[in-house]
Amino acid sequence: MTRDINTFGIYISTDALPPVGARIQIEITLPKLLNPGPGMHLHGEGVVLRCERGTTARRGFAASAQLYPQSADAMLSQLKFSGQAQ
Repeated sequence: MTRDINTFGIYISTDALPPVGARIQIEITLPKLLNPGPGMHLHGEGVVLRCERGTTARRGFAASAQLYPQSADAMLSQLKFSGQAQ
């Protein structure tokens, strides 16, 4: 589950914490903005920057995110169109 996502990074809430510096593959399915159901599917890669080992609700890791250009551009243009991007 992602907690935060932008064009440069992502925070993933999970119990399985990879080591800092690990390379990761990222696959994200976003919900549709106007209708229920699955929406856009994003692919990319990144590097784990930090881990939080707190309680279950606050356990996860931050990673750099390099989303493949086609999916990142489409996501950002949809968010801007909907007024949700800042």
